[in-house]
Amino acid sequence: MSFCGPARLFYTIVRLVTSWWRADRIRVSSRPARLLRLAPGSALRVHGVPAIVVLRQIGETPSGRYIAYECDAVGGIVRLVVRHTDDRVHPLVTWTVAGRAVELPAEEVETFPRPSTRA
Repeated sequence: MSFCGPARLFYTIVRLVTSWWRADRIRVSSRPARLLRLAPGSALRVHGVPAIVVLRQIGETPSGRYIAYECDAVGGIVRLVVRHTDDRVHPLVTWTVAGRAVELPAEEVETFPRPSTRA
């Protein structure tokens, strides 16, 4: 079967959408997903403590994968760790300040994208 013009374009778009839909990818809701996209230079605030991401690390333990962010805050270096949970909707978030770790819901972490460097 040979397509031309608009029919060919439509067929190509349908194939692309079908391929994308069937792809194996991490599925989390958009709110918690913002915690997976932080990059050095991004700002965040937890319990009123502002911090700037200086390092992003991805790792894996026997309990699963995680993303850890080292952040510069007023009181020193703080750490934010985001782990996937079994329900894949609500990640487990750990906020560590001065060696004291606290688990909290993802919604308690305010994020602000890194400022654009484009002129």
